Amino acid sequence: MALYKFDDNDVFINKMIAYPEFNFVIYYDNSAVEAEDPYVKSKVIINSSPSVSGSNNANVTHVDENFLSLYESNINRPSGSVGIKFLDTGNSNPTDNPDLYNDAGEPRIVGVRHSESDPTGSLIRKFLTRDGPKNAFKQTETDYNVLFDPGDTIISNNNLSASIFIEHYQQNSARPFVAGLKNSLNHYSYLSPHYQFNSTMFGDKATQEICFINIPSIFYGKGIKKGSVVLNYYITGTLVATAKDQGKNGQMIQTGPYASNGSGSTVGVVLYKEGCILLNATHQIGNNNSIKYSGSATAGVNKWTHFGSAAHRTFSPETYTNIGSASFSIDYQGETSTTTMLMMAHAKYGELNYSNNPTFVDKSGNSYRAFISSSNTYKETPDTIKNVTDTNLVDFTPKQKKETYISKVAIYDDDRNLIGIAKLATPVRKTEDRQYIFKLKLDI
Repeated sequence: MALYKFDDNDVFINKMIAYPEFNFVIYYDNSAVEAEDPYVKSKVIINSSPSVSGSNNANVTHVDENFLSLYESNINRPSGSVGIKFLDTGNSNPTDNPDLYNDAGEPRIVGVRHSESDPTGSLIRKFLTRDGPKNAFKQTETDYNVLFDPGDTIISNNNLSASIFIEHYQQNSARPFVAGLKNSLNHYSYLSPHYQFNSTMFGDKATQEICFINIPSIFYGKGIKKGSVVLNYYITGTLVATAKDQGKNGQMIQTGPYASNGSGSTVGVVLYKEGCILLNATHQIGNNNSIKYSGSATAGVNKWTHFGSAAHRTFSPETYTNIGSASFSIDYQGETSTTTMLMMAHAKYGELNYSNNPTFVDKSGNSYRAFISSSNTYKETPDTIKNVTDTNLVDFTPKQKKETYISKVAIYDDDRNLIGIAKLATPVRKTEDRQYIFKLKLDI
């Protein structure tokens, strides 16, 4: 086997920047059968992807149709064999499993297991924190006083699926997600004063009415591309408002329809690195209608703070009226960065023209036994390379040329450990008067 070392000019490391497009359509489907889940009518269509039914479950990805399966580890699996992420401390101790405990000998993580009836955890949101003596954990947000021990089966959110997160905050309501962005908002105020968390001119984001949209990083990568965000607000299928980041400074400006109420005004801001959109404009959009949004005293007020209604985390169908008439869309481009390594493997003139493959040698007529005198002596006789030189002539043996067929290129590290193999779709014929350069690309 021939080994060659890559020269400095044979290896190139580059960074590939891509801007994938994403689209979310949000609406309330009155025709859906509510059954026991009032959220089943809330729809979020991701990149126009339809829900594909499988033989074992309604959605072949085994996650809620409003969600994206992150690892696609449960494709069409029956309920009894659903793969779930589970860390079980069980009866272990710091000596047996030190990674699960802190320096004080207290459990660091409690086992979280997701029920097969709700593998996405999209309906029940419960979180665990250590509170009290060792091995005692409390389940917060719901049933706060219930205690759990490590190893218990607990229903909770998991990280096997993802979707956008929208929350509507009324005036003076608690808003932990917005409060957590205070430093980031103030940091971006050099781009636009609308970012300021507390502004005399643009209000206090700690108390004003706000629509908070959170986009998980799986839907944009490194960040959201500046100037690519477009929000559309529809009533009975008619576009009543559009907001764009025209200045590429994160300031969402209502751009249409032309001469509509609020046209040209700033309706919110975008945090590109954090994947968050905050809308705080409360002017009326379009005409009065029969829609009553949650938190609205009267029907008919369409405003940007109601954007994404029906997909809010605290969505309650009983607080809405005719919400099915409203629909929304979010369009933007993400930004992904992929480091690539390009390697040039050379097959030079006069090289790589011998093979250890048994078919390379002509064994017909060869014998490893030679008869000498009255005794038999065994010795190795010279091998003859099989003549496979191509010719169009019949009953003619052409002059033999050393040739091989290259089908694989193996890559080794400095210690000659095999770290990768590049396979050719069709073997390449290599003769002494030919040379090749194989270009190998690896995404890191």
